[in-house]
Amino acid sequence: MPSIPRGPDRRTEILETAARLFAEQGFHATSMRDLCAALSMSPGNLYHWFPSKQAIIAAFVEAERSDTAARLAALATTDDFDTEAAPQLLGYVADATEAEIRLYLEIYAGALREPDLAPLVRAADAEARAGLAELLRGAGIAEPEATATVIISLIDGLVTRRAIEPGRDLAELAGPVGAAIGGLLARRAAP
Repeated sequence: MPSIPRGPDRRTEILETAARLFAEQGFHATSMRDLCAALSMSPGNLYHWFPSKQAIIAAFVEAERSDTAARLAALATTDDFDTEAAPQLLGYVADATEAEIRLYLEIYAGALREPDLAPLVRAADAEARAGLAELLRGAGIAEPEATATVIISLIDGLVTRRAIEPGRDLAELAGPVGAAIGGLLARRAAP
């Protein structure tokens, strides 16, 4: 009989399975019973790790926050901000799998319907915009808050584009989107 993962491995297994099911079936169409069946786990055991589907989504939002913070921290240490900004910011979308793209959109859709999720998603978004705005301010970019919002909107648009056109290679969009971001970054604040 195979051993049942305990500790962080079991938590990871639950999150990976939930991500797959949410991406395939949607957040609302996936029940905790579906998760239990896919994991060969009793409801009591699953509820020990996550008391609700919202708690699972909260774990995904927290992971996204950590990933975004790491990307912004890496960008903050670059010697050539203007050259590195677009590829680093677009890397998330280019590197994401189709399932990750669908999960991202499911989380956003869930935030529209679930009052408990909306504050988590909004806080993660606000944190990302504030972190990017701080980088832009440090680079001397004009209107850093508005510019951060526009750049994040471009990234969100690319996520949606990948969902609408599964399998689309974003390489053909990298130049135009990079140029758009480059144009935003060229708008320096008056000294």
